[in-house]
Amino acid sequence: MSDAVLTSEVVALVQEKSPALMFITTVSPGGLAQTRYLCKRLRARFPNLKIAVGQWGMGSENRSSILLAGADKVGITMIETRDQMIQLCQISARLEAQRVTTVPAFLSEQDASPEVVA
Repeated sequence: MSDAVLTSEVVALVQEKSPALMFITTVSPGGLAQTRYLCKRLRARFPNLKIAVGQWGMGSENRSSILLAGADKVGITMIETRDQMIQLCQISARLEAQRVTTVPAFLSEQDASPEVVA
């Protein structure tokens, strides 16, 4: 998406697509306030969404404000951001695998595989 897309449009698209990871990039100069605002909106609406921010061309002094706004990871170089995104993807994959293979505790083994009656 381009920087011309409204925050509400980004939120609507995330709602529609249900991605496991959202990547936002900010290239100096500017964009810090918009990035924080987008992170806040996404975190409020999608608490389990993994959010990675590439804050390239800026110093690390703004990292904490973006993390406080809701980002899971903030990289200040492309390499750092790539490594962080790999970590987040691995975490998401493990969580999804656990969600799919876990049978709720309130179901017994017998209930987990119900019989089909004709």
